[in-house]
Amino acid sequence: MNYDAQEAALGLLGLCPNNLSPLVTTPTIPAKRKQGPNSTIIIQDDSNDNSNDKKDNSQEDIRCICGFTYDDGFSIACDDCSRWCHAACFDIVEGEVPEEWFCWECFPRPVDSERAARFQRERLKGLQVGPEKKQRRQSVAAIEGGKRKRRLSMVQQPQQQPVVPNEDEHIDIDEPWTHSYVHITQDVVPEDTCIKLRRQAHHWRGITAISDTPLQPVCLPPNSPLPPPTIIKPISSPTNVRPPSYAVHTTSPIPSSQLITPYTSCITPSSLYLSDSLNSYAHLGMPKPFVHLLGPPLDIVLDSRIAGDRSRFVRSGCRPNAVLRPVLCGQPRESETLTFGVFSLRDLKANEEVVLGWEWDDGNAVHALPALVETPGMFP
Repeated sequence: MNYDAQEAALGLLGLCPNNLSPLVTTPTIPAKRKQGPNSTIIIQDDSNDNSNDKKDNSQEDIRCICGFTYDDGFSIACDDCSRWCHAACFDIVEGEVPEEWFCWECFPRPVDSERAARFQRERLKGLQVGPEKKQRRQSVAAIEGGKRKRRLSMVQQPQQQPVVPNEDEHIDIDEPWTHSYVHITQDVVPEDTCIKLRRQAHHWRGITAISDTPLQPVCLPPNSPLPPPTIIKPISSPTNVRPPSYAVHTTSPIPSSQLITPYTSCITPSSLYLSDSLNSYAHLGMPKPFVHLLGPPLDIVLDSRIAGDRSRFVRSGCRPNAVLRPVLCGQPRESETLTFGVFSLRDLKANEEVVLGWEWDDGNAVHALPALVETPGMFP
């Protein structure tokens, strides 16, 4: 090893030169690197300082043109000598850090040290940074083996506490039944079916309205009060195998022959429903759930399997207390068409389930059950 280099290294460490070779008699401390000719920064010469406790600046120290050595949280390192400088002193902003950057000594160029010092003094007044040293991050180049471009802030930001919801806070959650269909406010009717319903509405308003028809229409007076609202309640199943089902209940007493709720659906000719093999009408002998067939003179089907309103959940049973009927408005109009609603057959109590009658086909075997109950031996 070169004795001059060894002597310089031991002198930096403050070791006694007695352990050196006899050829070395006096320890020599190397002088600091001289300023470049174009540099405007003033470095204090402490070559006369004999204190052994003072150490040379490391590569992690801030050595900027402003003369301040505090870490402002956003600094940049020279790609040649690894000198750390304040990025703000060189007009480098967040998001625009160059891929390669060299200090003013490795790449001589004019710099404005007075402006940088004035900027840092004003910044110190606002931040009120103390004189204590801050712990430096380990070199990114030493960890990743690459070049250092920037240093993130050493100031730890206060962690935001997680927001704990209030246990008493009310949270609106959609009921499951609201996702089982598309809610509509008006009937979906094809043009040809709409013309038929309009013609039938005009016919019922004439003299034939006094005749006995299978489907007795209801004429609501103008400005008639709205019916009391209904409520949807789930039906508990003895097993969890079946999908959830629901029923419509009243919220207040309803007198007989009064409108319980409008029935909104997709209206199509019944012939289309009966001819579709997917509906399995010949096998079931009755329409599928959420479907209602209305015979002559309308011959239509009210289908709310896909689109409808809350009234679609009205169930059918052996003891009906409601019926589906066509509705006429109070005053005739040129474009008047029929709508439909659920009407009470008797006085209904509050919180009573609304039930329609079964719609069995006339040729279904279920119609032979009363005779079979009365005469059990009629069949061998």
